[in-house]
Amino acid sequence: VYDLSLASVAVQVGTAPITLYYFQSFSTWFLFTNLMVITLANGIIPLAFLTLLAGDVPVAGHWLVVALDQLLTLLNESVTWVEHWPWAVLSLS
Repeated sequence: VYDLSLASVAVQVGTAPITLYYFQSFSTWFLFTNLMVITLANGIIPLAFLTLLAGDVPVAGHWLVVALDQLLTLLNESVTWVEHWPWAVLSLS
């Protein structure tokens, strides 16, 4: 968690000027959100490759797609959940 947190802060510091310039906004809950996204991505990416390889296998392909869909839905819903937290985004405009 410590290493992921440091990487998340480093990336946020590096991309903040670009984000502020183009979108005039800043995510305040970036650390928590990035930890969630990185954790879920560690399951989504390998599962996506496995789905590409075995997607045509009748039963296995179906269940791989179902599992991938569930993980992607969880990712989208968790990010949307954080988006609705108080002061989730500071807007400059």
